[in-house]
Amino acid sequence: MFSDNPVTRTRITIPRRRSDLLTRPRLLDSLLDLIDHRLILITAPAGYGKTSLLVDFASQVDLPVCWYTINTLDIEPQLFISNLVTSLAIQFPKFGQRTISALKSAKGTLDLDYISNVLVNDLIDNVAEHFILILDDYYLVNDSTQIRNFITRFVQDMDENCHLILTSRTLLSLPVITLLAARSQVGGLSFEDLAFQEDEIRQLFLQNQDRSLTKQETADILTTTEGWITGIILHTQVTPHKVKGRTYLPRIPGTSLNDYFAHLIAQQPGEVHIALLRTSMLEEFNPDLCEQVIGRALSITDLDWPNLLSQIQHKNLFVLPVGEDGSWLRYHHLFADFLKTQMTREDPAGARAIEYRLAEYYRDNADWDHAFAIFRKLSLTAELVTLIEQVGPEMLVNGRMPTLSTWLDTLPLEILSTRPAIISLQGGIASFTGDVKLSLNLYSQAINAMSLPQDRHTMARSLVWRAGTHRIAGNLNAAITDAHEAIRLVEDELSLEKIKAEALRCIGLCQNQQGKSHQALEWLHQALAISLSIDDKDNVAVIQLGLGVVYESLGDFSKSMAMYQAALEHWQLTDNTIWLANLLNNLGVLQHITGDYKAAILSYEKALMYAHRSGYNRIEAFVLTGIGDIYVELNALDEASVAYQKASTIAARLHISTLQAYLYIQEAVVACDRGNIPESHRLIEDAQAIAQRENLVMETHLCNLEYGFIKIKEGKATEVVGLLEKECLFFESGGHKVPSEKSHLYLTLAYGQLGNSEMMLKHLLTILSCLNEKYKPTLLIAASNRTYEQLEKMRNMDYVVDQLEELFTCVEHFWHELPELRRYLRQHAVTVHFAPPVLHIRALGKMQVRVNKRLITNSDFQTQAARDLFFMLLAYPEGITKEEIGLVFWPDASEKEIKFRIKNTIYRLRHAVGRDAILLDQDNYRFNNTLDYEYDVEAFLKENALGLKAKDPLQKLTHFREAAKLYKGIYLPEIGETWVHAVRESLQQIAINILLQTAEIYLDMADFNLALEFCQRALTIDNCLELAYRLSFRIYAAMGDRAAVVKQYTRCCEVLSREINTEPSIQTQSLYLELIK
Repeated sequence: MFSDNPVTRTRITIPRRRSDLLTRPRLLDSLLDLIDHRLILITAPAGYGKTSLLVDFASQVDLPVCWYTINTLDIEPQLFISNLVTSLAIQFPKFGQRTISALKSAKGTLDLDYISNVLVNDLIDNVAEHFILILDDYYLVNDSTQIRNFITRFVQDMDENCHLILTSRTLLSLPVITLLAARSQVGGLSFEDLAFQEDEIRQLFLQNQDRSLTKQETADILTTTEGWITGIILHTQVTPHKVKGRTYLPRIPGTSLNDYFAHLIAQQPGEVHIALLRTSMLEEFNPDLCEQVIGRALSITDLDWPNLLSQIQHKNLFVLPVGEDGSWLRYHHLFADFLKTQMTREDPAGARAIEYRLAEYYRDNADWDHAFAIFRKLSLTAELVTLIEQVGPEMLVNGRMPTLSTWLDTLPLEILSTRPAIISLQGGIASFTGDVKLSLNLYSQAINAMSLPQDRHTMARSLVWRAGTHRIAGNLNAAITDAHEAIRLVEDELSLEKIKAEALRCIGLCQNQQGKSHQALEWLHQALAISLSIDDKDNVAVIQLGLGVVYESLGDFSKSMAMYQAALEHWQLTDNTIWLANLLNNLGVLQHITGDYKAAILSYEKALMYAHRSGYNRIEAFVLTGIGDIYVELNALDEASVAYQKASTIAARLHISTLQAYLYIQEAVVACDRGNIPESHRLIEDAQAIAQRENLVMETHLCNLEYGFIKIKEGKATEVVGLLEKECLFFESGGHKVPSEKSHLYLTLAYGQLGNSEMMLKHLLTILSCLNEKYKPTLLIAASNRTYEQLEKMRNMDYVVDQLEELFTCVEHFWHELPELRRYLRQHAVTVHFAPPVLHIRALGKMQVRVNKRLITNSDFQTQAARDLFFMLLAYPEGITKEEIGLVFWPDASEKEIKFRIKNTIYRLRHAVGRDAILLDQDNYRFNNTLDYEYDVEAFLKENALGLKAKDPLQKLTHFREAAKLYKGIYLPEIGETWVHAVRESLQQIAINILLQTAEIYLDMADFNLALEFCQRALTIDNCLELAYRLSFRIYAAMGDRAAVVKQYTRCCEVLSREINTEPSIQTQSLYLELIK
């Protein structure tokens, strides 16, 4: 089913129903009655027939049944969930891949809420029918807080088609039980329910012993056993007076039980007796396993295992057939524990030999957890080391780092510090947890201790791992050296092609970071070809991600997007959170470069969500940096610094030198934009120090580029023009589009400052050629916006006037897009909130204006006319003429007086709100909607429009709720002029419609309380609104509350009579009469 963490098939299939099992209609009917609950608990001590009842139930119920028999090794949450998923996939083959991929991508930091959410959605998408999920012996893992919390979340979120049954020997302390009990969603059976009653005891003896019990005999058995089925079965197999002189079976389950088991096996023929003891060492068994394990362990070749197991089953020696065809057997827990104890006491050497061979069997069949548990129990350190060295790399890849760490912790310190493969695995764990320095030290220690040719495979793998860590740390030359050495060791050995592909990919990514993008493509395409040839889908997606980065650097954005989309499809299909975080970060960068800021911020927020879920702090630092870059371009410098500081903290902790250098560069850009030139120089020096110390090629050139602009801003272009020419040549030759374009911009400014018209025009023409490409060079335009002051100084140069105007047009278009873009980011940027608006306006329920968070008072406006005119201009965005203003505010004044008053009023208005707030276009005054502002009326109308447009009810609900939140009262309550009335009525009607439509949606969802709440809000606005009254009648009727319908109708009649002297309409009366019939 799923290759990782394999679970024994018999544990995830329904045990076969034994022919001697008694059907108990009383309990089956109880289970059928309980099946509508979300959770069913069957709790009773050992031997009460919990499993037998469910086996019988599963064989008779019409619903699909998924079964998972839990053992003590399942206490590890990742293993438990993996086995749970596999048990579900037995019945529903389309289910599970998404959840398993999410588990694998967790890389040791399980977000159980997220995994539960993935599992629930996986079920919703792939299981279209009701089904039962049985977790037998769940109590064995209930001590795990993580598993308890996972089951709690799963039970809360699972759809109504899932019915979960847990069996336990003890009362369970699940947090969800109280909540479900309050909602009547949990039920169960206890040992009192499971205890056999007199009629069931008689039926059992009649069915299996062909013996009719008298009422007295039945009563005696019930009194003796208290209905405990194990005691009843013993009664059929053991004569009470022969058991060590005892005349009664135990009344309490478990008391002196071993005496009865001892007598039972003593009655068996010799071969059966020995077989019972030996097979008890196996959790489950069939003839083939007995031959492979017991036969080989004890060098037995002549035993007829099929016959022996048939006798054990025929004699009903507390054995349960399991597996799809019932060919496997499993002893009852109590009997198995007794037999193991006897075997260990009577033949300790044989018991140890069987366990050792069983561990080998598990290891050879990739059941590593069972193998490890047995080797550890037997204190076999050498075998433990061999197992960890063999399977550790795969456990790292599959995200089982907590388990691997636990296993390593069991090894002696001497082993941990001397075995190269073990040291290398510790390096892998350190690398993921972010301790790059420790990781590199461990890898180096491991590689230095290896010898060729015997350690060739392990060395090649360790070199690739170290190369990846070197690349992350910015040690690109060291990474390339390690990768080449790994390729040399691998040669053309097919079994090591995956390692070779990883090495080629590492070289390609390093080449790109060194500015050699064209060479990087060649290496990455070689890696892609190998991964495709061995059908390594995961690595194909990883390499496509790398290719997307390189194509992005080269400016081939279409190919970059194609690569990212192909990788995204794979990682979404597998729900791998780590790679989704990586991919969405890169996609955000590409969307940013191509000017789609809205999509970029959404991609970044999703990337952070996945990074948090997977515990992937490294990618979180890169995402925060990307958010900061966007904020710089939108002039939200304080918020950009917040993002950069968060990223810097992570980068310093994880020793990501490339990112540390870049962040210093960007902080220098922010300081320069603020006019703090000394601080910008200091930050550039910090970046240069890291770049030189770590030999970071790309970061060194980026430092020089921004240093050049700082010097230009100081008026010292002559000091850096030569440096900028060198940087421009480097970026162009390496195919790095974005920094190349910025180099040309800075050189345009530098030569303009120096008065070198020829060179200035050369670089300016290069910039202009970029403006006509398929994708607008958004970052170039944003950089031009940042350098607008310097560009303005060149505007009067005759020989470049026309060329500069084209660039200025692009910058001004960028300005016009900023207000809407800023509003969008304020709504959708969650991790680092975007800067608040410069101008914040409220007109619904309250008249309020804030500038830079400061409340503008009436005294700031100086006159009421200035305040009211501001809101009037907002109401008429197309503008108002002087004559129209005069008619509204000074209808009796002369033309000359109006002109004078308008001039003074506009002056006061601008003084209060801002000089740029009001524009005069010819003879038209209008509000400047290119400002950074938010206006509640506009937001209200926008949410309403989106709600009306939405097809999905939940999307409608989202927008309508947001609009309802914005409508806090009537429009401009302090103004009573005629021009306000029409707008006020229109907005009020829209608000009522929104509230009623929201109530209708909640009614359809059967959320009656919220439906009533929104209906009542509509009546608060208009208490004579019969449409709202009729809707409230329907809601109360749906709740089954006829009295409330009558009460609401009476209120309707009273309000209509009092307010407008009329009675309800025929439509209202008819609906009322229909509902109260």
